[in-house]
Amino acid sequence: MTAVDAELLVKGPMGALLFGNGKPIAVTQQNGLESRGLIAEYYDNPEKFKAYAELFDTAMNAIQLGKQVSRSQNHYQFPFDSTALPGLEQTRDAWNHPYCISRVGTTIAIVSGGPSASSFNCGKQKTRVTELTAPPRPTFQSSTGEVVTIVHQSTN
Repeated sequence: MTAVDAELLVKGPMGALLFGNGKPIAVTQQNGLESRGLIAEYYDNPEKFKAYAELFDTAMNAIQLGKQVSRSQNHYQFPFDSTALPGLEQTRDAWNHPYCISRVGTTIAIVSGGPSASSFNCGKQKTRVTELTAPPRPTFQSSTGEVVTIVHQSTN
């Protein structure tokens, strides 16, 4: 098992919890005991683990960007592209697209084009303000495939 495999084994199930409607990656149970482990599930379908791991990484990066922007909102003209943020390591999603960062009321919305986008910028964002003001949860994948993270205004 490589380091990449181990990373996907951790991040894949985390992404599944965030984006799989709260359902973890299934592990078959028999008589209350695990008959197939997570490693076997991974080797059967590594693409599924990779897809969820990419969603997880995208959401975690978006949370960090949102926290940074939230602390100094007055310095920015919204919406803007995440590559405009100085001194941050992860300004792009798992598919190498910049995020679109918007202010929606007292929250910061960080939107990624998601896995299906061939390219992405604020002008191409399909998720509308109405979806951002009443999100189903703080991190979700919209019906258009975009990955959306909502960060509430920092009180620091």
